[in-house]
Amino acid sequence: MSSKEEAKRIITDAGPVSITDRYILAEIKPDQFIDENNVEAFLEAIKRLAGHKGMPMLSIIGKNTSASAEARRFAADPSNTSLISHHAVVIQSKAQELLGNFFIGMNEPKMPTRIFTNQEEAIQWLTDIQDQ
Repeated sequence: MSSKEEAKRIITDAGPVSITDRYILAEIKPDQFIDENNVEAFLEAIKRLAGHKGMPMLSIIGKNTSASAEARRFAADPSNTSLISHHAVVIQSKAQELLGNFFIGMNEPKMPTRIFTNQEEAIQWLTDIQDQ
């Protein structure tokens, strides 16, 4: 996996990961099939950007993008996601919604995880949780 680090942004093969004052943002490109290596690259980018501070994460999934079963299991493993306190996932299609809900039900991520079709609602949810 090649990565290019900029100020508060790291470019991975599947898309950029950046950090704001409030959350980590992963923007996954359209037409991707995410595998375990892609998830590892995202997690490495998160570690570099967030340090050891647990933060909420917003993932925006590109159109026609999906993930392998191995990638989903790896992404749900608590030992791999300790830097993510809450996870909002913005999807583009009904198929992604079904896959996302299947992921939550079957892989049971340890951090609160919700699927959204609207980015503003996802950010609001992350903000509300942080303010509690």
